[in-house]
Amino acid sequence: MILKSIKPVIFFLLLILLTGCGGTKNDRNVSIDEIFKGVPSLTKHARFFKLYINNGIGKIVVLSPFGDDSLEYYIMDSADYVKYSGLPGVIKVPLKRAVILSSTQLDAVLKLGALDNVKGVSDAKLITNAKVKSYLKKGKLEEVASGNNFFTEKTILLNPDVVFFSPFKKDQLNGKKSPYKKIPFFDFMETSPLGRAEWIKFTAAFFGKYKLSESIFDSIELRYDSLKTKVKDLKNKPTVFSGKYFNGQWYVPGGKSYMACIFKDAGGDYIFKDNNLVNSVALDFEVVFKKAADADFWRILGGVDTSSGDFYDNLKKQNTLYSNFKAFKDRKIIYCNPLSTAYFEKSALMPDVVLADFIYAFHKEILPDYNPVFYKLVK
Repeated sequence: MILKSIKPVIFFLLLILLTGCGGTKNDRNVSIDEIFKGVPSLTKHARFFKLYINNGIGKIVVLSPFGDDSLEYYIMDSADYVKYSGLPGVIKVPLKRAVILSSTQLDAVLKLGALDNVKGVSDAKLITNAKVKSYLKKGKLEEVASGNNFFTEKTILLNPDVVFFSPFKKDQLNGKKSPYKKIPFFDFMETSPLGRAEWIKFTAAFFGKYKLSESIFDSIELRYDSLKTKVKDLKNKPTVFSGKYFNGQWYVPGGKSYMACIFKDAGGDYIFKDNNLVNSVALDFEVVFKKAADADFWRILGGVDTSSGDFYDNLKKQNTLYSNFKAFKDRKIIYCNPLSTAYFEKSALMPDVVLADFIYAFHKEILPDYNPVFYKLVK
């Protein structure tokens, strides 16, 4: 009955949020449509999910970036689980046995203090957080995926409430049915750093931590906007490009990606800003060189030996043509070592810090006493 009002472009999720969810426990003998009629979404920047809360009941609408023809519906409830369990896909929250396949979401769980409610993670060898590593060693957490391999039987044995995963292709989202409930996590498709960070609210909703997530996100947003304001009126906007040549292709961030947004908000001019894609774009070396040869800065994420020798000599050994870029000659490469900085684990929920790193690289005079955290200008 309630699905009549839902377009097939969405996942429709109903859940109970615990502490501070807003409203009071009134008569539950009302339809779901009535509970959320006229209730505004609590998300401000995220494009691919909406969160609604009323009378202690929460509703999440997850929008698929892949189209509108084959998505499923999920409806969740906690305190009223018995009442609504007859509806399709009801999940009882707070989750007690979650499996998380996203490093971004794992960081959110840590910030929310909900690690004890997680039983499975992916790529254990890449995790640097001491508490998570300790849980893995003690057997309180299990590795259920590594690289492109997903350990289905191991996951089933964990008997998870849900498995959160990041479908990078439409067929991953619409694949064969699983013996466990799957919830998609689309933070990586967001076009703004704040939109990506706001997914902490999504995670929090499943663990009864919405109020805490709201406080965490509001602080991130305040710091980000404050930094952005410092450079918005600058006339000098240095040009910047990104990536490296790999296996015959040079992958650059799409012009609508959150990385392109960071460049802009830091007072830079991204040379591929006119590209309308969100994900990375594969280009030939010649295409990149023609456009980026005279760019002021070059951003690189990983893949360069920093343990010994000169950074620029080591980079040139990978491809002698790199030395023809102006940014190389001027020694203006902004580099992040993801292994030593835990960039993939932490940066999505620290967009204000990433922004500060680039402001410092582009406009050092704005933040003269700043200490870069992830990205550093290599001299």
